[in-house]
Amino acid sequence: MQKFFQRLWRWLQSLVGLAGARSPQLRAEPEPLSDLDYEFLYRQLLEGVAHGWHEGRVLKFFEQLGERGKTRPWVDWLERFQSKVSASAPDLTLAARMMRLGELAQSFPRIEPIGRLSHNIARQLYGRQNQSAEAQVWEYGGPDAGSLPTPEESELETYTLEELRERLGNDPVLAGQVALDLGLTPTETDPQTIIEALLAKFPEAKEPEESGSAEAWMALGLEQANQGQLEAALASWEKALALDPQLAPAWHNRGSALGNLGRLEEALACFEEATRLNPRDALAWFHQGAILEMLEAPLSAIARYQVSLDFDPQLQEAGERLAHLQAQVGAPQTDDSPD
Repeated sequence: MQKFFQRLWRWLQSLVGLAGARSPQLRAEPEPLSDLDYEFLYRQLLEGVAHGWHEGRVLKFFEQLGERGKTRPWVDWLERFQSKVSASAPDLTLAARMMRLGELAQSFPRIEPIGRLSHNIARQLYGRQNQSAEAQVWEYGGPDAGSLPTPEESELETYTLEELRERLGNDPVLAGQVALDLGLTPTETDPQTIIEALLAKFPEAKEPEESGSAEAWMALGLEQANQGQLEAALASWEKALALDPQLAPAWHNRGSALGNLGRLEEALACFEEATRLNPRDALAWFHQGAILEMLEAPLSAIARYQVSLDFDPQLQEAGERLAHLQAQVGAPQTDDSPD
């Protein structure tokens, strides 16, 4: 039930500031977002990107935030976030998602600065990782090593049903927004009515075992990985794959987690399965190259980096590692392919 309240409050937070445009009588000057709010929303955006959001869906994410989706404040926060992640161990799952966001945001001038800065931060994370490449593909020292505090850890767990009822009672604007999103009438804004509608809307109080959904296990694994619980995330993705062995993102994510845990051969096998199912997954090809480089197989690594660039010529890290290895082994600058 605790996980249910976490998901419930995450959904509620995403509504703040979204519904005012639909109800003029409920308009109010939105409070500025805190750094925790920005990080919370940003990680939800990155999770959507990891699940295959397209360019238009990313733009809609910011449009739905209304005043809170303006570009300049987001760029200012990202600069602060950059300092925060620079002080932590490199998180390549985070970097991969930020890099993909940068690619998607290029399509729209309004959010392009957000994407460009996200891409630059991701490049720095990859660069720091490459500097310590002789040790591991991913650094990881335990559940708390280098992990950023997430909303689940710092805020969501403190809310109970009574606290939610109290907040709705004390914030009529929020209550009105939630009621509108739930399809309630303007008169149905009392906290008890809203809570009953929320409980009806969120049947996910059930554990994934009951739902039998590979997607549910996939989402749970992402939550666990974002909290640094990599072993638990691996178990969740294994259950997702038992239900749907063709779920390429689950293979990719398993590879990332196993790489963080130093289990390189297992990680390589997962990334290879990810590219078998989705040959255009440039990051999975890149990670194969990084692992093979660590396993002292430079020629195989060169081939993987080249394929990665074939699918994503803008993946600068792949280009840098390719050039570095080609200079080391004296390989010609050609477009080789893996055997």
